[in-house]
Amino acid sequence: MKRLCTGAAAIALAAFVTAHSASAQGVRFGLGATALVNLGSGSYTAIGGIGMVGFGGRADRPLSFRVDATVVNGSGATLELVSADAVYAPHSPTAVLHPYGLLGAGFQHGPGNTDPLVKGGVGFDYHLFKRNHGTALFGEGTFDVVFRGSGYGTGKSLQLNLGLKFGES
Repeated sequence: MKRLCTGAAAIALAAFVTAHSASAQGVRFGLGATALVNLGSGSYTAIGGIGMVGFGGRADRPLSFRVDATVVNGSGATLELVSADAVYAPHSPTAVLHPYGLLGAGFQHGPGNTDPLVKGGVGFDYHLFKRNHGTALFGEGTFDVVFRGSGYGTGKSLQLNLGLKFGES
């Protein structure tokens, strides 16, 4: 439990520092639908939603940070996932489609347990109305690894997200 509290404090501090240093560059928000597909034994698919807040990143600075929270329900259980992510998105000033990669760490909370997780994946932003500004359609897929502890090993899942980001630049 002490390690979980220490990890949560570290993520909160990182999010605060990132938000403070990136406030001049703007904050972006996103909402979407998500599917979480368990890749281990007892396969299941859980459906839900994702919300995110992003900081930093521009055409001349392709590295940005975000915090996302996901709630999914499937097989009679509700799971909450929270992570802090580093996103690398090289921008071209004339393109409307921007691919990106992301790496993150956080926690997964389920019935009776809270476990650390790491994730990595790829995605895209497609600017709907203006080049490199405004609302963007996003899609992404991440491979998530949950460290269950107490001799239970790891859980692996694929998370697929589709939604809108607002305030993209």
